[in-house]
Amino acid sequence: MALARSHKPSKAPYAVLQACHDLGERLAVARKRRRLTQKELAKRAGLSSFTVIRIEKGVASTELGSIVRVLWALGLEATLGHVAHTTDDEVGQALERSRLPKRVTKGKDRLDDDF
Repeated sequence: MALARSHKPSKAPYAVLQACHDLGERLAVARKRRRLTQKELAKRAGLSSFTVIRIEKGVASTELGSIVRVLWALGLEATLGHVAHTTDDEVGQALERSRLPKRVTKGKDRLDDDF
């Protein structure tokens, strides 16, 4: 399926557009598995049908809050706990470790308590 085009040209990187598209497809599958129409999902989420359509098309400019409402309406809000989890952030952890003070080592001229 081709990436959705919004009314405004997007300056988002391709990886962002692809991630939005993939998320929209997964949400559409989740809705269909629950045998809900877009209109029914919109009503449950407190959104317009147009917004649900944009989410499922993967339009990158859709508000995050709207996406979270759809996840909630589908009973999938708990999956947000896995998004950008700090334990999965290897780059951030490496940067944090690099800023920690280095351990102090014994110098050659230090006295030894060994008698």
